[in-house]
Amino acid sequence: RDAKSAYIYLVDEASGVPLADNQYEPYPLSVPEAGIENILLKMLPFMHICCMYARGSAGGISGLVKLIFEAAYPHVPPSWNSSANGLTHRLNDPQSLKEAAYLQDNIAFMTGSKTADPCGDLLFIRDVMLRRDMARKFCDMVRIQSANATFWTTKENAEEIQEATESYTFRDALEIQRTLEAKLDKNEMTIKKLEEEIERLKFHNKMNLTLPDNVDGADGNESDDISEANAVE
Repeated sequence: RDAKSAYIYLVDEASGVPLADNQYEPYPLSVPEAGIENILLKMLPFMHICCMYARGSAGGISGLVKLIFEAAYPHVPPSWNSSANGLTHRLNDPQSLKEAAYLQDNIAFMTGSKTADPCGDLLFIRDVMLRRDMARKFCDMVRIQSANATFWTTKENAEEIQEATESYTFRDALEIQRTLEAKLDKNEMTIKKLEEEIERLKFHNKMNLTLPDNVDGADGNESDDISEANAVE
C-alpha cells in the first residue's frame, strides 16, 4: 500500500519460482492502486498455501527463500532460520489448509461477510487476471495430475516429467524397492551391532575393565588374567 503498486505473479510449482521473464508477458500483472487492498484480501489465503507448498516441497525454509528471493537461494539468512524454528515443512501437512481456512474466515469477518467463499474468491481472482490476460495464457502453464495430486508447471517441465515417467518401468520400481530394503536391513544390522557394543562398554565400565579386548600375548591367557585381576579389585 505504501508503495502504491502491486503485482500478481504465477508460480511454477515444479521449480518453486515465480514466472517473470519476458516470454511470460503480460505477467506479472500490475494491480491498480485502488484495487490493491481488495485483491490482496482475496488472494492472501492462496498466497499462504503457496508459501506452505514451497516450504514443504523443499523440506525447509529454503523453499521460501527460492520463492521470494531466488538470487539468494540456496543461502538461507540466519534470521529466517531462527524465525522458522518449530515450523513443520511437509507437503501432506493438513495444517496448511486449516490455516488458509482460518485466514479466509477472519478476512470474511473483517470485511463484513457472513461466511468465507473460497470458490467465489478464486473466480474473482480469475476474472482479475483475465482483464489483462485476455488470451488466457496463464504463462502457458499446464496441469500435471497423478491420482489426487495436482500441480501447475511450464510446458518444458511437463515434457521432462513425461519423459521421466515413460522411462520408469515396473522393473525399475522393484529394483529400487530391493535396494531400499537392503539398505534398511544393513542399517538394522549396524544399529544392532552398535547396541551390543554399547552394552559391552557399559559392562566393562561397571566391572572396571578398561583394557582393550585383545592384549598382546602368546596365547591370550595373559589378557584374561589381567581382566580377572581388575574385576577382583
